[in-house]
Amino acid sequence: MFKFISLEMHKFKIRTYVLASIVSCIALLGFTYLISVISRVEKDPLFQSYSNIFKFIGIMSMIIFTVLSAVMYSRIVIEDYIGKRLVLLFSYPVSRSKIFLAKVCFVTLFTVIALMFSNVACLFIFSITELISPIVRDTLTPFCLLNTLQSILLTALTVGALGILSMTVGFIKKSMPTTIITSFAFAATVGNMIMSGSLEIGLILLGILIALDVLVVREIIKKINQMDSI
Repeated sequence: MFKFISLEMHKFKIRTYVLASIVSCIALLGFTYLISVISRVEKDPLFQSYSNIFKFIGIMSMIIFTVLSAVMYSRIVIEDYIGKRLVLLFSYPVSRSKIFLAKVCFVTLFTVIALMFSNVACLFIFSITELISPIVRDTLTPFCLLNTLQSILLTALTVGALGILSMTVGFIKKSMPTTIITSFAFAATVGNMIMSGSLEIGLILLGILIALDVLVVREIIKKINQMDSI
């Protein structure tokens, strides 16, 4: 399986997606400073709280990386199974299910790791500058940072789960635009539910999403095994 994942990394030029993740990290960091400065100037109490700022950034990162995940699935899965590559794909002397699972694992692992690195980097840089020259009229406590790190992990795993569901919709509709649009809708909806609720609610939602992922992946594998390569 790891060999197949490695092949996918080389086949689809992972550098492109790494660059996209770095750009996303810079954009998130810039947006963090932007809303902090605006809220201070406008004296908006909502974003003069570190907790609210980090929650809002969490929603933004969930949307960005879920859409990135959908773009990757469109290129790596949807394009392969609805285009001319299908004949070549099925000519490989490897189990069809293994090829598909390798693609899913590759995209899921990449987006989960990329989101975590991006958010942790953003949190680290913003926190350091706030300790030196604070913008936000709030106290940055270790408890707040710990909660944010827990939220980042939950967000990353949720993005991985949402990406698979978005890919499933696109696979059924045989449409790459549908995959991307669906990912945005899923991320915006679930992101608001997680960030406005407690950690327990987020974990329950994640559990439901993972269960759905297992079911839909099994169904897609069945459909792929029944496909005709001609």
